[in-house]
Amino acid sequence: TAAHADAASPQQEERHIRFRKAMNGKYDAYIQHLHHDVLHELAAPEPRVPISEAREITADALKHLRDHDLTALPFASEFGGEDDVPKYITAMNVIAEHSADFNIMNTVQTTLYGSTVNALASDEQRAELMPSIVSLEKRGAFALTEIKSGSRTQDTGVTAEYSHDRGTIIL
Repeated sequence: TAAHADAASPQQEERHIRFRKAMNGKYDAYIQHLHHDVLHELAAPEPRVPISEAREITADALKHLRDHDLTALPFASEFGGEDDVPKYITAMNVIAEHSADFNIMNTVQTTLYGSTVNALASDEQRAELMPSIVSLEKRGAFALTEIKSGSRTQDTGVTAEYSHDRGTIIL
């Protein structure tokens, strides 16, 4: 039958697995874990869902990623991480394949916010702030002002006017 003709032979399946393992390297088991045990439970927001609903879905997804130690991954063990930036990058690539929204939100929290604090804060500040960043008690954010510059920009806009009185641009 046609179904049998499309099915991979055991030899083809074995070649596929060997190729996948060669491409994924030492992170193959971790990537498979992410696909099968972490991300399969998450549904990305549908396009054109109201922004408040999309934010809630994405915030819940970020908590799910936290519960699987993905918000701590690149940081030192004292903050719940593995201090493994290549593994973090691998995870971000897998998450991006699943949902750009989830990847952006996790990247903002972990890379833009957490890594900045981790790199620039004093030891005392790091000890105070990093646990609450990793736990999501303190959330990072950034603002998009340029149309078509990032996630959900169809809902974002900006106008700029020059004020002759002030000699400045007002956004």
